Amino acid sequence: MKHLFYFFLFIPLMAFGQTATKTCSDWYDGFSAAYDTIHSSAQTGQQDTMPLIRKYLDQWELSDTDCADRYTSEFNYHYKRAFFSGITMSVRKPPYVDQAMTLSDSTGGVAGYVYQGYMLTDTLQFERSVNWLERALVRYPERLDIWQGEIMAFLYADDLERMIAFFDRFLAYSTRHTGPWLYTKDEPLANLDPQEADPVVQTVQDRMSTLLSNEFYAEAMQLTETALKYYPSSPVFLNDKAVIYYQQEDYEQALFWMQKASKAEPKDKLIKNNIKFLKKELKRRNKK
Repeated sequence: MKHLFYFFLFIPLMAFGQTATKTCSDWYDGFSAAYDTIHSSAQTGQQDTMPLIRKYLDQWELSDTDCADRYTSEFNYHYKRAFFSGITMSVRKPPYVDQAMTLSDSTGGVAGYVYQGYMLTDTLQFERSVNWLERALVRYPERLDIWQGEIMAFLYADDLERMIAFFDRFLAYSTRHTGPWLYTKDEPLANLDPQEADPVVQTVQDRMSTLLSNEFYAEAMQLTETALKYYPSSPVFLNDKAVIYYQQEDYEQALFWMQKASKAEPKDKLIKNNIKFLKKELKRRNKK
């Protein structure tokens, strides 16, 4: 799936041009191109282009050309103002960081981490950015990228409690959603990647992988329980619960939930192999 987290968009440069004949797609492409210059300016030390972006968004609003992408563009603007991007140090490694340098104190304990990442420096701008996505979801709940964008916003803000609470809303809506999921420029998701697996499951799995790879087991369990609340027979989510127990070396619970996953999907060979492995592991441990 083409998981677009807005501020990583890069689109060929377009001139602002005349506003009278612009479609919503034109406005969005213009914003994305202008937004790209922020990254270029930051890398070369040139003058900040945020005032120019703000002027462009104000013109878009006055054009009366409204669509979901105007809301996501406003999100981008405020989100960029809320975060510092670069080499960051903190006492706790954020869940989205895969690699970090560990700092030790005089006793040899962990004193903190240094990593390439994002630090929330303006909570007001962050809440404004989230508010734009909230407003978008009222009007355009079929836009999967907006749901995913807000999930990622909370992840990068290291606010896992809000992220999981938002997942609850997303999964609840997914059970009522009957039409096609849409993406940027209202493109049907099926057109972007016809071979993509269930986008709801994949959205959960992407963040589950993030949490597990960084050993956020409590939060991973919360996310799994939330998913199972709406999809209690999902072999994927049942398997996730087993994996969480396994990574914490609770092999009995891992086997219990893996067997539940197998009952939900008896033909899944990977789950069957996992069950065989867990049984061997339990037998080995019992011998000790």
